[in-house]
Amino acid sequence: MAAPHDHASGRQPSRRKGVLTAAPGPRSRARMKTVQTVTGPCAPSELGTTLMHEHLMIGWPGWEAEAPADRAARREHAKRCVDRMLELRDLGLATFLDPCPIDLGRDVELMAEVAQATGVRIVCATGLYKEDQGAPAYFKFR
Repeated sequence: MAAPHDHASGRQPSRRKGVLTAAPGPRSRARMKTVQTVTGPCAPSELGTTLMHEHLMIGWPGWEAEAPADRAARREHAKRCVDRMLELRDLGLATFLDPCPIDLGRDVELMAEVAQATGVRIVCATGLYKEDQGAPAYFKFR
């Protein structure tokens, strides 16, 4: 059985049962006025060359293990991120999308520091990792 067509939203049926995909063309583009970055909103037309799935850092610290990081180690990590991002910027990168969720060590302040130091826009993900691998069951039953 084919997936339903949602005429009101303009979404097209997917090959997967029960899944709708965004409609192509100007109608879907008109909905997005800005993209939120860690340094503020940006028009989609200003995104330029974009890396769509990269990480400044990633780990398994989890929300329950947010211990204060060693300041010297964090400064060194920030410096390394800035240096690498400058290399990418010099190759033409304008925007960097970091999908790191909170339970894999997302550090929005680090992302903002790197973006401000390099001029590269960074889009930060929100939320948690996969249900069966990320946050504990506690969140499932709240």
